[in-house]
Amino acid sequence: MSFNDVIKAMYSDVSESSLLSNRYVQLMILSVVIGLASASAYVGYSKYRIYKNQEAQKILSVCLEEYARAMNGSIESWPTVEMSCQLGYEQHKNADVAPYFLALQVEALLHQGKKEDVQPLLEAMVQRISPSSPLYHLYKTQKALIELDADDAHIAKQGLDELRALAQDKKNGNRDLALYYVGLYYWTHNQIADAQAEWKELVAQYPTSPWTQVVSAQLQQMA
Repeated sequence: MSFNDVIKAMYSDVSESSLLSNRYVQLMILSVVIGLASASAYVGYSKYRIYKNQEAQKILSVCLEEYARAMNGSIESWPTVEMSCQLGYEQHKNADVAPYFLALQVEALLHQGKKEDVQPLLEAMVQRISPSSPLYHLYKTQKALIELDADDAHIAKQGLDELRALAQDKKNGNRDLALYYVGLYYWTHNQIADAQAEWKELVAQYPTSPWTQVVSAQLQQMA
């Protein structure tokens, strides 16, 4: 039975009743009609989103294959990865996987030495990915590290501030990673006491983290 058939049947059932003259009943019928129409539209929209997401995932899988080839040594493949991801994002920017096109494009640009082109992509990538995604804080950390390595002093400071904030964020699922890199920044800038503080917190809070194993020897040398 179609949506229109449901409405016709509903109207037929009450059309002979004196209740139809009651404004309250008319409003109730109207609310049911609106509710059914909304549900029908939502189902249609959901099916459309599922279809669009499936199409986006197909294109993303192609980008991942090209990325894997480039990582295996095909240097000439990086421009292809860049273009494929750019097109994939432009065609599917409303899909759930849209941020991953940007993430791969950023990697392709960095491998080509195009650091100056990544900043707007990093901003869009973090804005588009859901805070509930397990990759959210990882991508924010990646963004901060790339900015920290920028030639522009203002962007580099922005990256350091973001990295420090991530290191102090108790909700950050990758906080151990941020603590490690903040400590490493201090270590490389000869701020030994600050590096010790970050890494001691890393060891105390995340004793089983692989990053704890990395800094253990450094902390022993500092003692």
